Amino acid sequence: MAFEGLMKGWQILDWLGKRPAGYRVAMLSSDNSYCMADIHERSFFRPWSAEEFEHMLSGREVVADGLFINHGKQLGGFVMSRIAADEGEILTIALDPSVRNKGLSSLLLKEHLHVLQQRCVNKVFLEVDENNVAALALYRAVGFRENGRRSGYYHGAAGRTTSAVMMTIDL
Repeated sequence: MAFEGLMKGWQILDWLGKRPAGYRVAMLSSDNSYCMADIHERSFFRPWSAEEFEHMLSGREVVADGLFINHGKQLGGFVMSRIAADEGEILTIALDPSVRNKGLSSLLLKEHLHVLQQRCVNKVFLEVDENNVAALALYRAVGFRENGRRSGYYHGAAGRTTSAVMMTIDL
């Protein structure tokens, strides 16, 4: 499986001590919902509220991992997925604008995929706005493949719509 090789690569980087210092990835709970909503608001046109995060995180099928910055003390980003049987769907991923473009989204996503794999997830799905070039590059670099599009799925400013790119990865 392609993802196993990717994880082994990260294990080697850890062994060599090349993982970025001062960061850690850890599981999140509904206690983190207000911080998650704050980051989401600064990342998306239609953000989710703290109450929405709290509700989703109360379900056993939802898994969220956070990227903690400033030597592991402050939430700098997160990824959240829903698991159904042996499949997962990434619901959202967001990084605080201050930590973007440092390779940390890759670290967060890879560790989250590893968590999903440990929970017996074999395939992960996601949808991303066709205009979100950074997210598309991240997903492709990690090994996601495009498998379809949903025309007019996202609604943006001034009533404009964009298509969703549907992607999957086998774990």
